[in-house]
Amino acid sequence: MTAIKEHIKRQVSHFIDMWQKPYTALRSKTTRWMLVLGIFCFVWFMMFSFGLYGQDAFPTVERFYVSGIYAFAQLSAMLVNCFVIQDFVLKKYTIGNTFLWTLWFLFGIAFSNFAVTSLWFGTTDFSLNRFIQEQIYVLSIGFVITPMAILIHDRYFLEKKISAIEITYLNVADDDDVLILFKSEEKGREKDFRVMLNRVLYVQSGGNYVDVYYKGDNRIEHKLIRTKLINLEKDPLHPDLVRCHKSYMVNKRNISSIKSSSIRLNDQISVLPLSDTYKKNFK
Repeated sequence: MTAIKEHIKRQVSHFIDMWQKPYTALRSKTTRWMLVLGIFCFVWFMMFSFGLYGQDAFPTVERFYVSGIYAFAQLSAMLVNCFVIQDFVLKKYTIGNTFLWTLWFLFGIAFSNFAVTSLWFGTTDFSLNRFIQEQIYVLSIGFVITPMAILIHDRYFLEKKISAIEITYLNVADDDDVLILFKSEEKGREKDFRVMLNRVLYVQSGGNYVDVYYKGDNRIEHKLIRTKLINLEKDPLHPDLVRCHKSYMVNKRNISSIKSSSIRLNDQISVLPLSDTYKKNFK
């Protein structure tokens, strides 16, 4: 019985860790545009091709326009969610928060379908029962597709993309380099992470984890460690590793340029936000 409890406890702990793992795919506006336009085209194609919502009764040309009305209604809902509401609601980009936000995103799509069917065409009753049916239909699909898409992207495509990025090394004398230790809150020395300071680019916060991005062998690599950014700030690892944003610390040795609200690193790829609160660290 004790073994079963321990197994359940480990599984719950693993789920919580995965839920809080940093995941920043939706932070990029380019990614949001790709998501919105991809769903828009997919919806139009599916509704036109398979005659969903009774559209198979329409002639081809009319079905094309009717399916377009559904697609544009969903496009409007997605644009509002992605580019107006998201930045106010989604403060921490983790796997769990992304999943919850995606469900809300799907809620908006289902609501637009309900509105078009009930209000625009009047083919169904404008009722709570019909509204709930529409939500169940869309969300049931989302509950299957969304976690799979997030996990596949996080574990495979994103990792490959990061590992394939070639970087330019900063020429710093070896005798100026030091070994620093990122200490994990998890038990076991193998959970800690040791790296040379000159290799560290920046540290990103994500719930109970930090993600350390550093220069590997001709590519950018990262290491997920169970600790909080505030812990690193309380126990400074090195004076050159400073806070630049509530969610980031940056290695001053690897900064290429500083603007009023951003910091570009010398890998020529990474750009971090710079908050007014932390500008004093770069004077």
